[in-house]
Amino acid sequence: MIRQKFENQSFAEERGFTLIEILVVMAIIGMLAVMVAPNIFNQQAGAQIDAALSQISSLEAALDTYRLDVGEYPTR
Repeated sequence: MIRQKFENQSFAEERGFTLIEILVVMAIIGMLAVMVAPNIFNQQAGAQIDAALSQISSLEAALDTYRLDVGEYPTR
């Protein structure tokens, strides 16, 4: 009986998403992107700062090793 009910329905009765529903979803996604994007960019800047500090530390260690081997820091 239920199967017969579904077979008798026409394609015109099938429903999809309306334009308003799609616009609401796009607006929600846009609001989420506006809230999340600044956090991502701040994390990227922080990672670049951490990488620079790490490179400076490595350079300091290399200079100290050079001084121990040669006896003085390089002039150039």
